[in-house]
Order: sequence, then C-alpha cells, then structure tokens
Amino acid sequence: MSIKFCSAIILTLFANIFPQDCKGTIMINTDDPNSIIIINDSLRATGKTVLATEAGLYKITAKCGVRSWDDIVFTDSLNLKCDEEKVFNYSFKSAILLQTDPYDAGVYNSDSLIGHTPLYIPFTSNNLILMKPGYETKIINPLEIQIGMPVVLNFFGKTKKEIFYEKSIFKYLMGGIVALGAVTAYYKIKADKKFEEYQITGEPALLNKTRQYDLISGITMGAMQINFGVLIYFFLAE
Repeated sequence: MSIKFCSAIILTLFANIFPQDCKGTIMINTDDPNSIIIINDSLRATGKTVLATEAGLYKITAKCGVRSWDDIVFTDSLNLKCDEEKVFNYSFKSAILLQTDPYDAGVYNSDSLIGHTPLYIPFTSNNLILMKPGYETKIINPLEIQIGMPVVLNFFGKTKKEIFYEKSIFKYLMGGIVALGAVTAYYKIKADKKFEEYQITGEPALLNKTRQYDLISGITMGAMQINFGVLIYFFLAE
C-alpha cells in the first residue's frame, strides 16, 4: 500500500471524525455607542459587535440607548451561511418612521422579514417590500418616503358585506318600535282610566278624553305596525 493512499485514508477518517466547523460572521455597526445589540433574544453587545457564529437563522434587534431616541428599534433576520459575512449598519440619528395605511404590514428586505408597520428603518437606498393579506404587494425606496405620510396599500380582497342587524336602519326601526309601543301602551292605559271615571260620573268631558287617548293610541299602534312591517321586509330582502 502506497504512502499517498494511506495518507488519503487517514485524512478521510479525520474529516469524518472531526468535521470542519461551519461558521459565518455577523458585523453590526451603529452611530450610538450606548445602543443595545440583541441577537436571538440574548444581549450580545453595546454600540457595535462582530460575532463569529455557527451558520443558521438569526434575529437581530438594535435598540438606541439615547433617551431622545429610546423609541427607535431596528430589527432584521438572516439565514447565515458557511463562511458568509453579513454587515448591518444602523443609524439612529437618520432613522425613518415607516407608516402604512392600513398599518401592520410586513416589511421585507429581500426575503427577510424586518418587522411590521409602524416601523423605524435605516435611511438607505435599498428597496423594501410591503406585504399584507388582502392588499397588493408594494416595493418602496426609503429615500422616497415622505415624512409623516403613510404609504397607501391598495385593497384587492372582498369587502365584507354589512349584516342587516348591524346597519343603522335596523337600529332606527327597532328604536321606533320600542318607542311607539311604549306610547301606545301609555295612552291606552290613560284612555281606560278615563272611561272608568266616565262610567262612574257620567261626565261627557271624560268620554271625550277617552276618545282622544284612544285615537292617539290607535295612531301610534298603526305607526308601530308600519315600522314592524318595514323591519320584516328588510329581513326577507337580505
């Protein structure tokens, strides 16, 4: 057996027993020396960091430590490959607040989800992708964002049909039925009392009052029945 052949066998055995590490590098730079760098929910550094780590999925969060900017948070995600070096630059002083109409749209840098609006993003020329279910996907450039103006996403889904009992007319009709029913009952009771008094005293004025109250009660009863009929019509029309 030749020496070269033996060497090849030994190298193969060592490669199988002691496989080479698959690592990459994550480099994070910020313009705030007090900024907090969190990677996969673990505090890693302040200001900036260079991390040599195993290949895999990582979530990066950079929080500014200066009080006037303490509401600014940058987030990124990446799939680090072997021997890959990823650099992230976060400028808190020139951060842009990205807003959308409607809000809670996903913000993507290539295929990585950064976060959901409203969201602070770095002042960069890299295009970002906005995605929200039921709305058209939109590509934006942070340099073209107008401060204080939300990015409008076009709706293409189906508008939810308003149910009849959620409409204002249903509430008006129901309110009318309740009110007219109460008025009808009130004047009917008053008419009955006046008629009882008339039977005892025989005064014509009491009989006239009875007729007036009965008339009012009859009119409100008719109006209540009309409201109820309209309500039934709309229910059947739905």
